Amino acid sequence: MRAREERDKRAGMVADGKSPVQQKKLERQKLTAEMTLREFGEEYFVEVIQKRWRDPRNIRRWLDNDIYPPLGNKALKESTPAEVQALVFRKRDHGFESAAAKIREVLKGLFDYAIACHLLMMNPMPHCRCVLLRVHEPALGLSRRTRFASTFRRFTRATSAGNSSLPYT
Repeated sequence: MRAREERDKRAGMVADGKSPVQQKKLERQKLTAEMTLREFGEEYFVEVIQKRWRDPRNIRRWLDNDIYPPLGNKALKESTPAEVQALVFRKRDHGFESAAAKIREVLKGLFDYAIACHLLMMNPMPHCRCVLLRVHEPALGLSRRTRFASTFRRFTRATSAGNSSLPYT
């Protein structure tokens, strides 16, 4: 019975010159235009993450501990590239480069899904480049390099000579 009512309703809309698809999009945008990042993140987690990931516990932890506290109560449309970049860089600066890259990946997927749902026009995440997540570590200094080379030479001599004891302790 319900399907027939829906059909009649849509046929009436077409007769009035309105597109049922456009109306549905507008209704969905009205419902979700004021969604916070937390509300949309939960929808994203249920609709995308749980269906694609075998074990989504890390993503749940990143959402709850890293993404929602600073950005969760903001409207989805109010998220700026500077805010999401600061969030990712904060994680990187604490020494968790791979976690920062994964958080960036989760946020990029979340915003891409918002674009697919016609809630956003642009994704703020492409402005936060993955290359910038790596912290530059200086090369070995000359003294450390020579110390490493001499230790390596002693080790290879000892092992090639068949000596099982290492020449250093």
